[in-house]
Amino acid sequence: MRRRLVRSINFKGIIPAIAVPFRTDYSIDDPELRRLAQWLGRQPGITALMTNGHTGEVFSLTPRERAEVTRIVADANKEICPVISAIV
Repeated sequence: MRRRLVRSINFKGIIPAIAVPFRTDYSIDDPELRRLAQWLGRQPGITALMTNGHTGEVFSLTPRERAEVTRIVADANKEICPVISAIV
């Protein structure tokens, strides 16, 4: 099943690395991340979104927070576009 999912992603399109919005206490702003992910995923030419990928903040996140970012973005975009989690 995993193999089929990878084959369904159009790697020739635009796959932006999504920036993570934070609250003033530096926690992940879940509602804003969902809003941003859905908005970005619906833009023309976007074929997938990448989490934890070279937008800078990834190095300040714990492994658990990185997984949470991917979970939030994937959940927000399940009917919009695929989500790829970068390996750092």
